Amino acid sequence: MYNEIVDKITEYINKARSLGNTDDQIKQTLLNNGWQASIINPYFTSLPPVVNNKVNSKKHFLTFFIIAIICLIVSGGIFAGVMKYKNDSKIKSNAANKQSPSSINIEQSTQKVPNDKSELLAFIQNKNSSSSANSSESEVKFYDLNKRTFLPSDPQLPSLINSMYDLGQWSPNGIYLPILTIRASGEPEPFFLFDSISKISKKIYTFQDNLDSKYGGFSTTFWLNNRWLNDSHLVFYREDLSKPSPKEFIIDTNGTISEQAREKGYVLQNTSLTVTENVSSGPATLKSLLIDGVRFPGSVKGRVVGLIGNDLISLESPYLPNMQDFSQDPELIKRMNDTKSESEIKKIVDEAMKPKGNWILHFYDKKSGLETKIHEIKNDGWIVKNVQVRPVKKTILIALQEKATPPNSIRFLEIDPLNMTYRKIGQTSEMTSFPGLSLSNIDDYFNVSSDGNWLISYDGISTGTDSGISSWHLNSGEKNVICERSCSLIRAFNPEALTP
Repeated sequence: MYNEIVDKITEYINKARSLGNTDDQIKQTLLNNGWQASIINPYFTSLPPVVNNKVNSKKHFLTFFIIAIICLIVSGGIFAGVMKYKNDSKIKSNAANKQSPSSINIEQSTQKVPNDKSELLAFIQNKNSSSSANSSESEVKFYDLNKRTFLPSDPQLPSLINSMYDLGQWSPNGIYLPILTIRASGEPEPFFLFDSISKISKKIYTFQDNLDSKYGGFSTTFWLNNRWLNDSHLVFYREDLSKPSPKEFIIDTNGTISEQAREKGYVLQNTSLTVTENVSSGPATLKSLLIDGVRFPGSVKGRVVGLIGNDLISLESPYLPNMQDFSQDPELIKRMNDTKSESEIKKIVDEAMKPKGNWILHFYDKKSGLETKIHEIKNDGWIVKNVQVRPVKKTILIALQEKATPPNSIRFLEIDPLNMTYRKIGQTSEMTSFPGLSLSNIDDYFNVSSDGNWLISYDGISTGTDSGISSWHLNSGEKNVICERSCSLIRAFNPEALTP
């Protein structure tokens, strides 16, 4: 479907140019007929080659017909009537003559855009198997946030005994969710794509150790090193610390795998931003930043968060003490040795691990690159764990962890960027552990749905659980418990979030 759409848009643009229409005229025609600017802009930033206009004599009538249609569209003619005639009459005529339809279809794709579909949440639930207390089941769950209900079980994704599922990130359009099965070494590992429109998964590939060893000796490396290239192509590479791979692998939504030279750096992107960070040594440093395909002209302090209107937002973090600092402080070590109370020891650790300063939000004009304002985050929490832009409303959401040692809570604040006022959204129950230890979901302390209405987070719902999941309605404050025990890998589609 993706390739067909690309080919038809390219064909339409080329033929319209051959008639003497300007790019502005062509772009406006596409916009008038329902195409989003984010979809069509790339076709005009890097111009595709003009289609060869030579045709044989049998196609002269069809070519004349194409030109007539384009002229009517560009001049604001009766597009709907022409399209109906073309679809109902011309295609049938061509099929009868065993000729391929040559007319140009610039109708918008019938696939729904993210905001036109149910707001889906995906996660993994692990529990003891009914067959044995020593066995565990891994199950993929899908939850409709707006309807407050679970989707029926996907027949393609049965419960796995003593194996587990792993989730990638949603595709940029929010339609596909990658799902990989992780099994014992040597066993085949099926790879699925869940379709958020049909609500059904499709197996597109099965990794075999004996055949696909070049793709990775450990399945988890697939998810630690992947990104969506576009709506239909996922890039991944094998990470072997002893032998770094110079190649990346691209798998499309049909399961076809190809290779390319590995891109240096770590790429994060959303619909407007492309951020490349150099992570070859030490902390990640910003390597390049593109906004709608144009290089940002300024320099950025801290980590890029997202875009709000004409402002690029970044978060500058203070120095965070680590365990090495702690172990090299003789006074702290003495206090620890002299203290017998566990609660007192936790207080000492919490105090020693506090950040050395505050977090600062920077605002830059996206066109000039100049900094327009800064804001020091005022909070009664212990540490800023994550910051995201709220879709639609375009506010800033912040997760704050109250202290270093568990059990601890996460509280959520919302900042209005116009006047920098704060609003408390809610707070999790105390958590004894957080399932974010793998590199694939570090910093995923909360997710936001694409309609901007729901914040979803891990939650210590009942005492002794590994992790639960709750959702907060960002307008009403309503809280829903979604998963109570052993829940991990929350995946909600947020077009404003920067994802690898």
